[in-house]
Amino acid sequence: MRQPALYPFYFALFVLLSLYASNMGDAHASEVVWTGAIVLLFTLVIYAVLALVMRGIDRAALVTAVFMFCFLSHRFWIAAWWKISPPLNQRQEKFDHRIVLSIEALLVIWAAYAAMRRIKHPKIWTSNLNRIGMILLICPLALIVIGWKNAQATVSSPGPGSLISSAATQTAAVDRPDIYLIILDAHGRQDVLKSLYHYDDGPFLQHLRDKGFFVADSSTSNYCYTQLSITSTLNLRYLDELAGLHSDDWQPIWPLLRHSALVKTLKQRGYKWVAFESVREDLRFTQADDYEAPPGQREITPFQELMVDTSALSQLGGNQLVDHFSGGYRSPYDFQRRLVLYCLDRAPEVARQPGPKFVFLHLLVPHPPFVFAADGSDTANRGYGPIMDPGLFGSFTADQYRQWYREQAIYIDHRISGMIDQILANSPRPPVIVLISDHGPRSRVNWDSTNPADSDLHECMSNLTAVLMPPDVGNTGLYPGITPVNIFRVVLDNCFGAGLPLLPDRSYFSAPTRYSFIDVTSIVRHH
Repeated sequence: MRQPALYPFYFALFVLLSLYASNMGDAHASEVVWTGAIVLLFTLVIYAVLALVMRGIDRAALVTAVFMFCFLSHRFWIAAWWKISPPLNQRQEKFDHRIVLSIEALLVIWAAYAAMRRIKHPKIWTSNLNRIGMILLICPLALIVIGWKNAQATVSSPGPGSLISSAATQTAAVDRPDIYLIILDAHGRQDVLKSLYHYDDGPFLQHLRDKGFFVADSSTSNYCYTQLSITSTLNLRYLDELAGLHSDDWQPIWPLLRHSALVKTLKQRGYKWVAFESVREDLRFTQADDYEAPPGQREITPFQELMVDTSALSQLGGNQLVDHFSGGYRSPYDFQRRLVLYCLDRAPEVARQPGPKFVFLHLLVPHPPFVFAADGSDTANRGYGPIMDPGLFGSFTADQYRQWYREQAIYIDHRISGMIDQILANSPRPPVIVLISDHGPRSRVNWDSTNPADSDLHECMSNLTAVLMPPDVGNTGLYPGITPVNIFRVVLDNCFGAGLPLLPDRSYFSAPTRYSFIDVTSIVRHH
């Protein structure tokens, strides 16, 4: 019986599943199902058209397989090109894309010529190419299954009940204040910003002090990754049970992140949970009592945007396609700008809502992409930089990172000062405001090295920490070297008499594996 030529579909799914296997922590399986259906339908259309033109299914299958592989994997081709010849500017980046597209087009043309002129009996290739396609599919599928098993094997939130005893609840000295956790992603500590970024945020910090904030002058982060840091902060403990886990995605921490001990405790105390939308998918707590998101329904998911950006469609009008299905957001950079501005404007209005509230607000600033100039204007003309740190993309240098980071930090510090003033003015009673960064800036991190000495840990682990307590509570228990894991231990003790002991302040670096925790406390504390 003649074997059908299915390998074009296998090749297309291989690229899709490989992308998902590399981004499991940032995408849901349902996104892959729908995206896969679109990819398969597109493959089928190309296959059918070529079969009519070339008057043969087997010849069409060969050309379709080459076309789909080249088309869907364009980002990997350009990344390989930049490993050989990193671009010096944005103009060269565009030129390099054109060169790679031309190479891909030539490969498709060669495949079509070979199928029509050089290969006399293309059907004899079908069986072997089907086998090759199935073998390719097994590789990402194996990684996905391993990732799922690792996620299921991890320890979920232990469900400690309330962190506050019933006795402490009855004898609480103050009424329940609103509690804000505001995270400025990758905001550095004052000394780091001065020495490496030539930016003195002293006026910003002094403004906070004038409002009653305690500013920790020698604070450090507990982890070098956003997800680890925030999960630890929300659970008031270290993530020791994840140490050594062989996984490259964030799914293992989802139970702890989405069902945190802090949120559970405050909800048991009668708090309403208000969560603002984040650029990061894993920090979108849509299960909150009040989920604050900007208007405009995004009909395309972040993973689908990533798929468009990975394919050649990104250079052939894909941005317009994303715009059509993204609720009016022109690009991920436009979404980032509008989301930050929305949160800055909306947070003070949330303060007017009655009843005690726990407000979670994560802003991906001054972390890249750098979508704000120092005056707040859009930086589209000069470029935004990639969403990740230097070292992961050859087109982004450390010097460029520092220059654009400084501008974005200047703007966000100014806007945060105004936002906090408005929150205080709109609050019925003085709130608790925890303003921290999950880690410091990372212009000099070697993500490929297991040796911490190859990275500037002082820069990476020195974070912003400022805490405001109500005047009738005071700042008892806060100290200059406090780390995020202890902040809410102090807050709950001061506000509710929780009596939670402080943990040792430790810092962990983990690269290139996310859960290979290396204790670098002595390095970052004695720089």
